[in-house]
Amino acid sequence: MPKKQKFEWTDELVMEFARANTEGSYRFNGESKISKKLEIFKNQKEHQPKGQICCMCDNKFDGYGNNAEPLKAGICCDCCNTEVIMARVMGTLKTITDDYEKNKSNGKTNI
Repeated sequence: MPKKQKFEWTDELVMEFARANTEGSYRFNGESKISKKLEIFKNQKEHQPKGQICCMCDNKFDGYGNNAEPLKAGICCDCCNTEVIMARVMGTLKTITDDYEKNKSNGKTNI
């Protein structure tokens, strides 16, 4: 289990909590009370891993990271994750578009 970090509010954490709070109660185990949400958020941040290395850019990052597959095996930072997601989306979109064009040339437009 990761070592508990001392929690201190920063402007960045306040903004992160505000964003998370607007995403819905699923992020806070269904809690609706703000005091409980703050407690859960603080607990998550105190136990969050620190100083992991991104398998894609080799930079250090704090947090749990993201699955970098299919581009690379391992954990990647949030910045690289955006690139991974875009690669997946663009690859899927290209496959769908190619299939549509192939079927269209054969007189079929349903995929």
